[in-house]
Amino acid sequence: SQQNDNDVDSVAQRVRRRRVGRGGRERRPTSSQREGASSTATAGGVGSRAGTGGGARGSGNGEDELPRPPRRRHRMYLRGSSSNSSSSDWYDDDDDSNDDDAEMGSYSIRSRRRRAMPDQVEEEVKSELKAIQEKEMPKHDFHVVRELINRRYGGGVSGRRIFGTGVSRCGPQFSQRYYSSLHTVQRLELMATLNYHTGCVNSIGFSSSGDILASGSDDLRVGLWDWNREKLLCGYRTGHKNNIFQCKFLPMSGERHVVTCARDGQVRLAEIKEATVRSDRQLAKHKGASHKLATMNSRPQVVLSAGVDGEVLEADIREPRAHTLTISTDNSGSRIALYSINVNPVNNNQYCVTGRDQYVLVYDRRITTPTAPPVLKYCPEHLKESRPRPNVTCAVYSTNGDAILASYKDDDIYLFDTASSCQENNYAHRYSGHRNSATVKGVNLFGPRSQYVMSGSDCGNIFIWNRETEAIVRCFPGDENGVVNVLEWHPYVPLLATSGLDSDVKLWVPSCEKMPNNETLTQTVEENLRERRNSSSDVVDLSDSRMIMRIWDHMRRMQGDRAGARGGEGSGRSLNDLLRDNDDDDTDENGDEDNPFSGSPTARHLQCATQ
Repeated sequence: SQQNDNDVDSVAQRVRRRRVGRGGRERRPTSSQREGASSTATAGGVGSRAGTGGGARGSGNGEDELPRPPRRRHRMYLRGSSSNSSSSDWYDDDDDSNDDDAEMGSYSIRSRRRRAMPDQVEEEVKSELKAIQEKEMPKHDFHVVRELINRRYGGGVSGRRIFGTGVSRCGPQFSQRYYSSLHTVQRLELMATLNYHTGCVNSIGFSSSGDILASGSDDLRVGLWDWNREKLLCGYRTGHKNNIFQCKFLPMSGERHVVTCARDGQVRLAEIKEATVRSDRQLAKHKGASHKLATMNSRPQVVLSAGVDGEVLEADIREPRAHTLTISTDNSGSRIALYSINVNPVNNNQYCVTGRDQYVLVYDRRITTPTAPPVLKYCPEHLKESRPRPNVTCAVYSTNGDAILASYKDDDIYLFDTASSCQENNYAHRYSGHRNSATVKGVNLFGPRSQYVMSGSDCGNIFIWNRETEAIVRCFPGDENGVVNVLEWHPYVPLLATSGLDSDVKLWVPSCEKMPNNETLTQTVEENLRERRNSSSDVVDLSDSRMIMRIWDHMRRMQGDRAGARGGEGSGRSLNDLLRDNDDDDTDENGDEDNPFSGSPTARHLQCATQ
């Protein structure tokens, strides 16, 4: 079609611009130079400069033109494509029609790469899979009859009703033991879906009492839910200009203050009263995107925000402007783009940040010098000198502050013991089997005493590990579009809320009557391990075809929302236009791309949902 021809022409123009020299014209060998190079190759000699006998000169500048060496053909195939796929399944950036040079290309199709995969890599996959399977499964330690008897005769504290939820918190021993039991984790099933947003839901969070659930989305809206009745209490459009990355309640009485951060760098505060937004104002502004927020119970009026400018800003809602708390830098002195921040729940003076660096950095807010080094740094020993440098997509404290849980891109999840005082500690536990590559995924702990580790995966499943044994105790599908990025647990009752590329929020409760089986767990883990090695190799390859379709659907949905906001403009636009718009949205005000993995040699991923 004409639209496809235009796309191909634009690609050809970009390729031609790469070939243009400093003089402003394309440097190509002349006909005499090509004949001289051909005769030299036929004679079997090694010519140091082609065209020396012909004495040909480039037209226009009077200088000898050197022939260009034969270019290798670069092909990028869609994963999952068959060997007899049509020419539309691949893109060739070389106009040479000689297919013999394809074997010399630096990129190859996925099927060819799999056939050429060394046996050693397959052995490593099998070995790691066996190690995961040999993890000791925890035993059931919650027996309902015994626990009911203990609650009846030795429960101690009288019951107290949680306002608005219809749930009684009677006897902390009984409720907490049930919440943290293996029975609860293994019998989680979908209870309800909350539908309001039209874009990816990048953030969810419960209020301090657990009565209200807040959700933020790419559609620039925030929804406040009575999750128990599955009812939307209030939905409003924020003052942000780009994707909302997180929304949180301030731990203040009344649950009326909601703070948000977004790709536009703003940190905004909205005051809600009687399901109406009374005020909405800006608290702080980063030089680039702001991905995460943190609040403190000891200082409920204060909000900490982390941005890709490497700064942590502290904003007090009672003061007119925010100030810089810390500036994170790597070993070379360059600023680290930050994508996560979390406050120690026991010692609110300490907080950890992570981003485009392999270290989890712990700072003390009592140190007032912004450029002061961190008080602690955590990183697995084998990742300290790894190249390319790994990235930490998210890090959180445990409920009692005795551990930090960190999720690494294209690697595993690591738990660090904060009780150890030595610098640059190695990890205490490692959780494997999932895959964190296509989107920026969060990680969290489940249970009153953080007994379980949970994370989403590129395969579309939710993984739950036992914290001590590192065994996978549950793996189940969590998102129709295939990726779960955010997981939040209720502070009092066994309820899990998740969101991802879907435009809804899903609620999970332990109501499954029969024990679900994990028949496909072995196959899922093996595919994740193999795909991780494929993506971490030096061969540039696109994501699998399913992920491409999900990202393409997301881009079309976002383009439709923007077109509607502009009064219908932008309909019928080409793929190049959509990609160009998406690139424009990913560019910060200072010109840096808002992408935590732009330094990676692999293909650029869509930034969606960071937690």
